[in-house]
Amino acid sequence: MKLNEAMSSDTGTIPAEKTVVHAAHMMPGLNRGRLIVPDDEHDLTGVLTDQDITMHLADGGNPASHLISQLLFEQRLVTIQADAPPVQALMTLTISGTRRLPL
Repeated sequence: MKLNEAMSSDTGTIPAEKTVVHAAHMMPGLNRGRLIVPDDEHDLTGVLTDQDITMHLADGGNPASHLISQLLFEQRLVTIQADAPPVQALMTLTISGTRRLPL
């Protein structure tokens, strides 16, 4: 089995120049805990998760004035090929310490 056979491809996207509060309002409507952040050419630049928003609030951040790009600035993007085997995904998640892995 390959990852693209087992993973969800239905995801939401949000521009990096939107606010964190905008993203927080989008997630429940999409029934998703993460949003893909593309650049102007539609290439993946980051993934914003509900945990990112929670940590931002816990650190005293203002979700109404902070942009998604500010949260993603410190993140290292980890991805994997869609045709990779699940064991490779598990190893990548374990080594990188990330909880979400875009294909």
